[in-house]
Amino acid sequence: MRHQQQRGGRFRRENNNDNNSNSNSSNNNNNGRTATIQHYKSPLPPTILHRCLQLFVTNMAKLYKDSSWGFNVDEKRKELEHEGARFLVVLQTSGENDKDGENGENDNPDKASNNRKVLGFAHYRYEPSDDDEDDSPSTRTYLPITHLYELQISPSCQSLGLGKQLMTLAELLSYKAGMKKCMLTVFHANVGKMKFYQKRMRYGMDECSPCNFVGKEDCDYEI
Repeated sequence: MRHQQQRGGRFRRENNNDNNSNSNSSNNNNNGRTATIQHYKSPLPPTILHRCLQLFVTNMAKLYKDSSWGFNVDEKRKELEHEGARFLVVLQTSGENDKDGENGENDNPDKASNNRKVLGFAHYRYEPSDDDEDDSPSTRTYLPITHLYELQISPSCQSLGLGKQLMTLAELLSYKAGMKKCMLTVFHANVGKMKFYQKRMRYGMDECSPCNFVGKEDCDYEI
């Protein structure tokens, strides 16, 4: 699925620096929790990487196991560790079940971030994409695109608008980076996510999506 019209987000960028974590914004949700959205470039801090992977397994393991792709957690870890990976990570700073430093009260802000609960994350990369696969390599045009690999929200925080906020911020960052469109893949079985992208985020099927090709009608995903 793709989206070409980039839209601005309702975010305030703060504390930009040269560290791996280079932006954040605050968000309050209906469960009384306060969270910060941190932007990371690969590599993620090990603790946050582990928690993001755990969240992916919680949300997606069954869908992958039931799909034609199968489930391989080691392959997913390699994706998250890719040198070109970028992340928007929602970290709880206070609220329910504050313990073991998860309330963010720590003299070392990087250590405090590592101790916080991951409420959601977006994993994306800036990549070239073929504009026309029928062209020869010498004449082929490559478009700079954002490829969204993951958008995962903790079950306890779903339907609170976090997914839309992460997507909007990813689109804004992509626009500023000169990307021409944002692309992602969704399983047909993931009905709620398909509806979210099409209805709330106004994404549509890309030309390379299986639904556009004869003989691919039984494919279990769309792009």
